[in-house]
Amino acid sequence: MAYKNHRGEVGRLLSVYSGTRASTKKLGGYEGKCINLFEGAYLESLPATVIAAIVHRGTEKDCEAIRTLARKWKAFSTFNMQVKLQVLNQGFDVPALFREFAPEELPTRNIHAVNGAMR
Repeated sequence: MAYKNHRGEVGRLLSVYSGTRASTKKLGGYEGKCINLFEGAYLESLPATVIAAIVHRGTEKDCEAIRTLARKWKAFSTFNMQVKLQVLNQGFDVPALFREFAPEELPTRNIHAVNGAMR
């Protein structure tokens, strides 16, 4: 997981390296002379990546901020990317969410799967 905005990056790079002005008007897509590309769910905007990090690496100290965000989700979803990032950086310890963890220090190290079920 990287603290980087991946939205549109693949299509932009293909346009630059192919030397053509390919159509990137389609949401998450690229249409060139020789290749068509659709950017899937794993090429997200930076706010979506931060939210995924909160879900996967958040701890109990993030619970109140998560509740607040959930209560105001309708308004939050209408904000532009910069405002969303400001809100997320104010409510959560974003650098800690994106830092590299050793397996023994992961916040979720106490959760174990047994035959696909949580115990």
